[in-house]
Amino acid sequence: LIHELEMYIRGLEQLELMRAVDGFNVKLLVPHGTISGWKKILGDVGKKFTFIEGLDFDTIFNAIKESKIFIHSAPQIKYGTDGWPLVALMGGSYVFSSPNNWLKGRYNEQIGLYFYNYKDQKAIRGKIEELLKNPEKLDQAILQGRNKVIQEDTWKVRAKQLLEELPSYLTPFATRARGNKKGT
Repeated sequence: LIHELEMYIRGLEQLELMRAVDGFNVKLLVPHGTISGWKKILGDVGKKFTFIEGLDFDTIFNAIKESKIFIHSAPQIKYGTDGWPLVALMGGSYVFSSPNNWLKGRYNEQIGLYFYNYKDQKAIRGKIEELLKNPEKLDQAILQGRNKVIQEDTWKVRAKQLLEELPSYLTPFATRARGNKKGT
């Protein structure tokens, strides 16, 4: 049931986002075989959208690299996110994302990530227009976001943190295991 609820909320949010960005040059990434469905659902909205079929990593990353702004939709009920906002920052895009506590604690508008309310189409459009009118500010925010991802949020950084922090957590277990082998 939670999956169905998430899909409904995500779909509703995505439709509102499409209405907010109607008129901009938009590339809409959709699963294989769904373009006709999206066109039917969107109706007059998005007639100028370019649909890109295929949700494999290479297709998405290439679209990100060609874009200035990446809009990410992850329902708040998930209370989390996936890696796409970070991938988009690495690919050179400014990210619009639904609110997320983990991302909010690490990124902001100056660091390449804007948190939108999908119900406030005027604010979304206004922020996009503001960024596109000021390419230096946009590029600076993207660069800061990309640098932050490289310094703090790559798998390499996470692995280093684990190697540094895990021994202190594992020591009590190792000590007990050695004690058990001695019959104590």
